Amino acid sequence: MKSKILIVLMMLYASMGYSQNEFVYGQCLKEVHFGGTQNTNYIPITKDDSSGEYMAPQFVKDNGGNCSTQSNGTVTKSDPVAYVSGTKARVKAIFETNCSTPQYIRGLGPYISVNQTSVRIEFPKQLATPSGGEIVYDWKDANRIFVNNEVKYFEKFKIKWQISKDGNSEWIDIDESENTLYVTHDVPLLTTANGHLEPTVAFHTLLHIASSNADGENIENDIVEKIYFEFNDQVVNRVDGIGPIQYWGPNISTPGCWQTSQMLINLNGTCGGWAAFFEDVIRLQGISSSELSTVTYNDYVLSSSDVQKLNIDAQDFLGLDISNLQALPHDNIPNTIRSDFFVKNWNLASSGIFVMNDYFNNVSGITPVPIQLANGNIISIEEQIGVTGQGNNDPRSEFENHAIVKYGSKYFDPSYGSPIQPSANSWETPSLDGFGSVMVYNHNNQFYYVNWIGHLNDSTLQSNVSP
Repeated sequence: MKSKILIVLMMLYASMGYSQNEFVYGQCLKEVHFGGTQNTNYIPITKDDSSGEYMAPQFVKDNGGNCSTQSNGTVTKSDPVAYVSGTKARVKAIFETNCSTPQYIRGLGPYISVNQTSVRIEFPKQLATPSGGEIVYDWKDANRIFVNNEVKYFEKFKIKWQISKDGNSEWIDIDESENTLYVTHDVPLLTTANGHLEPTVAFHTLLHIASSNADGENIENDIVEKIYFEFNDQVVNRVDGIGPIQYWGPNISTPGCWQTSQMLINLNGTCGGWAAFFEDVIRLQGISSSELSTVTYNDYVLSSSDVQKLNIDAQDFLGLDISNLQALPHDNIPNTIRSDFFVKNWNLASSGIFVMNDYFNNVSGITPVPIQLANGNIISIEEQIGVTGQGNNDPRSEFENHAIVKYGSKYFDPSYGSPIQPSANSWETPSLDGFGSVMVYNHNNQFYYVNWIGHLNDSTLQSNVSP
């Protein structure tokens, strides 16, 4: 009985014009290309090391030159791809073949939800003729668009490739390709944003952060807030798992720490770098209404009233040692005294005092020590373990300025991943401990950096946040 069934099957395949091995086993997926109209439909992704874009073919399989058996082969390349919502994926596939007869090929992609209905992305059937041991499924658009305005993340965008002798009879599986695929909310903004040092680039990690966190979202405000979730735990890694990228980590003086491209390489960034990084992630979603906001205390210099208070505080606190104190001007504004603010956490019981500055002393190779003055007052060390920043549990805690991001009426501080705040004052209150100036004090011919604490943070907005 079994022999009769086998004979019938062989006769069936023969009547179709194929041997069993030729039709079922004689096809091997070799490569898959993704493409489209650049940056309006298909988004070329730049590698995080800035060495170039991921180029087609984005999926490659090595079959060992043998398609006579159902060998799985070895995937040697599976690069990420990205598209704009409201457009269609476009693919081309090349197969190795032992066949000589034309055949139909199609691709079955993943299911997506459209109006709460599950539908499948498909790449329509196409009649292809073998040539030189290969058969090509030429460029074809998918049968449906990615849902308009919806951010999507396909960790595994699988296409099941099938063949048929006439395009109507039974379709037979050949193989399956698999790529990570990102869908953006809108066309990426690839210009240089206000306050940035370089154009926005479609880096792999930036697309991954947006799509993986905002998957399924279609309202801009929700997309931005979901993207910010990535920053909340102060652990932002590159997509390859390397990281975390730090805020004010070692070698922060590297100029590239102000640029997204170099942060991805150096794994380190200043506040300006982190603000630009977060904005670049947003801009790749085609969202243009974010703004880089700069925080200062009185626009970088002490006001005349603060200078008067400084003179009084210095006389009261330092007494006869006041001549050892030297104010510092702002680097670019002569005949002024620089202004600073102090990021939490400091142990400050009152204003009008002077305390050691850990950061400037340490980077200058000076060990900060308490200094007892002639009047008995002490320039003490009051800096505590600070607010955790990205990849750094105790970053620098005094600055002339700080960069955050404003979107709508809300403020985002990606350097720290702190909660989104509805106003500048609600950002300032949990972030800063005081305001004043960094100065120099000469103690026994050793120059120390000290902080004048002119004001403690109160319930009012004391810093300048623009915009």
